[in-house]
Amino acid sequence: MLTKPFSFDEFKTAAFSMLADKCSGPNSFNPGFYQHFWDMCGIEIYQAGCEWLLQGVFPPHINSTNIALIPKGDGQTSMEDRRPIALCNVVYKIVAKVLENRLKFVLDKCISVN
Repeated sequence: MLTKPFSFDEFKTAAFSMLADKCSGPNSFNPGFYQHFWDMCGIEIYQAGCEWLLQGVFPPHINSTNIALIPKGDGQTSMEDRRPIALCNVVYKIVAKVLENRLKFVLDKCISVN
């Protein structure tokens, strides 16, 4: 199952499983953008994602991530009063979600809870 070729439906499922209004990444497009325009860009995301996964290399701009500090509560007096979040490129998240969806079926067989 882990080594079978990737399918277009795996990528579509991954893209549409994300909350549409989540924060955008460095390119300013959130998951809702890709969901809305999936009919226009989905095949290109699928083809590029398959190529990257087969080669084992992402283009540098796809793996770009912005780190933001989000305030916790009303008063921030130290770094402990903020939590970091990573704003990854959505295309990167789609590819990662495709891999996650495959792995979730076998991880429990590979990792012991005890």
